[in-house]
Amino acid sequence: MRKYFWPLFIKIFLVFIVAIVIWQKSERKEHKYQQIKERLQAVEDSLRQQREGYFEYYFLKRINLPDSLYFADSLIVLDRVSKARLFERVVYLSRRELLLIMNKRMQEWRPLIEPVLTAKKFHPDFFYMAIAESFLDPAAVSSAQAKGMWQFRRATARRYGLKVNWWIDERFDPILSTEAAIRYLRYLGGKYNNNWPLVAAAYNMGESGLDRYIKRNGHDKYFGMRLPAETSVYFFNILAIKFIVEQTNWLEYFSASGSHLVFTECYEVEVLLPQATALRDVVSGFGNYYLFKLLNGKYRRSVLPAGKNTIRVPSYLFDDFLSFLQKKGWQYRLP
Repeated sequence: MRKYFWPLFIKIFLVFIVAIVIWQKSERKEHKYQQIKERLQAVEDSLRQQREGYFEYYFLKRINLPDSLYFADSLIVLDRVSKARLFERVVYLSRRELLLIMNKRMQEWRPLIEPVLTAKKFHPDFFYMAIAESFLDPAAVSSAQAKGMWQFRRATARRYGLKVNWWIDERFDPILSTEAAIRYLRYLGGKYNNNWPLVAAAYNMGESGLDRYIKRNGHDKYFGMRLPAETSVYFFNILAIKFIVEQTNWLEYFSASGSHLVFTECYEVEVLLPQATALRDVVSGFGNYYLFKLLNGKYRRSVLPAGKNTIRVPSYLFDDFLSFLQKKGWQYRLP
């Protein structure tokens, strides 16, 4: 027995040693392959950064601002100082991360916001003001507690027809706040004789504040007035955004295709709730809380009140949402 054991043991041991050697070689090959893969990825990343850096340099080098621009069909003449200030805003807003966000949100919200402006017979250039205000973020809140895509303060929002109470804050509703912004801008346009730089300044700081600064400066020429820092560049921001979007291919280069939500068409459904209902029960018909809040951010609480609640639904979820309401047994009406 002993004479058979040792030869068998030696064979098994040798097989084990060979297996370890083969395993170590394969590990080394895998490690070497991973190193090569990482080096190739690093080279690819470096080339992409160089390409993007070159494109950015090439783009900024070729910026050629005109002596005048049109905003809302009004000619805005730029002197040498104004062109220099506008150039600064164009360069600042041409940062890659800002343009990626701008492009994404424009694809999401432009199909909803511009038709509202058109339906109210208001110039579509004011869409760029919404970008300057909040970068098209319907949930934006400023340090001064201005809220929503159009950055309304509470008193101004109520003055122009938005509900702001314990249950609802319509400043966070992209459509209703756009309609209120149109009413406010129409009022400012009448007050300042459609002088859009002044209208923008008044929207930014309030008309009473602008009136005080006009009195202090002794004139009402926006480009030559001494104004608070934010207001002094506010209209330049709007012009810079318009210039970037309309006169360059910058946004096309940094395309956000496939990474944006679809709000091309939405429907409003009046849901009649028999009693106060947890928001999560309604959101379950959407399947996504974030999507619900983007389109229905006016609802402030985790509970919806009894009675009529208007819910905005994207077209691709419309049939599913109606089926959900029917299963719940909730009455609804299509406005």
